[in-house]
Amino acid sequence: MHTRPEVVAMIINRVVDFEIAATEKFLKACHGLLDITYFGNDFGTQRGLVISPQNWHRFFRHHTRRFFALSHDFGCRVMFHSCGSVRSILPWLIEDGLDILDPVQTTACGMAFPSLVKDFGQLTFHGGVSTQTTLPFGSPAGVRAEVRSFVKMTQGKGGYILCGSQEFIKDIPLENLLAMYEVSLRV
Repeated sequence: MHTRPEVVAMIINRVVDFEIAATEKFLKACHGLLDITYFGNDFGTQRGLVISPQNWHRFFRHHTRRFFALSHDFGCRVMFHSCGSVRSILPWLIEDGLDILDPVQTTACGMAFPSLVKDFGQLTFHGGVSTQTTLPFGSPAGVRAEVRSFVKMTQGKGGYILCGSQEFIKDIPLENLLAMYEVSLRV
């Protein structure tokens, strides 16, 4: 990106042009039966973006906007995936048409759920129940409290889709997973 930006841009353009064409064919074949499209890549780490916000803007924003526009042309809401701390690019993503952020990795820098809802409450948030702290090390009561707080914070805003902040792995006690979903059945 620093020494040969034209080569990086050419590679990204080629890959995205192919993916856009394939996505358009797929969406046409679905005949309006899809509600959500899902795009993204892991642009974040625990502490920030993998690359600078300026480089993300330079190399990826235009292409992300293309996927979002294509999705909206077919009547789909856009779910964008990126693990980690992506707060610095959320304003651009929202401006370009983001509807749903996946996942909300609450232990990453700047990704605390209350501040995300306060600053970007028009989004629907997918995830957030921490697979790094709450689920593996918390109690069922603590899991329930966290889920209730997420639901309450997002009421009347963009919304919330209950899920862990990452995939569930075997270090999570079954009783904590059950507690998470028990709350969702009662809300």
